[in-house]
Amino acid sequence: MVDLIAPNSEEAHRAKIWLGLMSLERLSDTLSRSDKPKMGKLMRKIGPRILTAAQSIMVGSDLA
Repeated sequence: MVDLIAPNSEEAHRAKIWLGLMSLERLSDTLSRSDKPKMGKLMRKIGPRILTAAQSIMVGSDLA
């Protein structure tokens, strides 16, 4: 989806990494809660974003 709306491939690359970072922040916030958050539901939502960010970083490191 990011590839479709980003003005160019560099911006898409940066957006994927940013989305992964925000997902990690959300995970951190969830882990610090005192109640019992629904981790399975959260991971189904943010897991793919984190994996996409990791893949984007690996591809970007090959380009540098």
